[in-house]
Amino acid sequence: MKRALTVTELIVACAIGVMLMAIGMLLFRRVTFASLSGSSQLQLQLSTRESLRRMVPLLKMATPPNSQQTAIYSPDIGLTTGNIVFCCPEDLLNPQPPPFDPRDPFYILLQIRYDPSSREVLLEDFYTPTRSNVLAYQVSDFKISRLHRIGLRLQIERQILINDSRGYPKPVKYQLSDVLQLPE
Repeated sequence: MKRALTVTELIVACAIGVMLMAIGMLLFRRVTFASLSGSSQLQLQLSTRESLRRMVPLLKMATPPNSQQTAIYSPDIGLTTGNIVFCCPEDLLNPQPPPFDPRDPFYILLQIRYDPSSREVLLEDFYTPTRSNVLAYQVSDFKISRLHRIGLRLQIERQILINDSRGYPKPVKYQLSDVLQLPE
């Protein structure tokens, strides 16, 4: 005659099964959080690097209008600010600028500035701030230091919120800095 399982044995087996499922779900949540956290941090790093890559070529186009002036009007040497004012022979805000004519040069005063209210870094026409392009979004801090006459340090910091394994938002920051020397 075969012996059947008792009710106590069934309850113990179910309890062990439920505990194993709970441990499996906990491990699954942690692995999922680690994966989402890693991909969010990677996306934050890539988008921050891309933002800096958009700014550097614009600043390298800074050209003085004559030999008595410099290409950078602000900040002064040794200062750190949230904006830079520079002179450029091309209208970088116009999608189809006219070709540059060396016999009749027209220089435009542009600025790259950080707007803390919208958390954006903007490229603007200095005299007409309504003409602007967004260079970076979700920026928590942006600084430009002028090291010497043609040397700059750009520093950008971005922050995003990601949910931890318990579902609470956790801030993740990424800071990137670049030093560049402008052509003379």
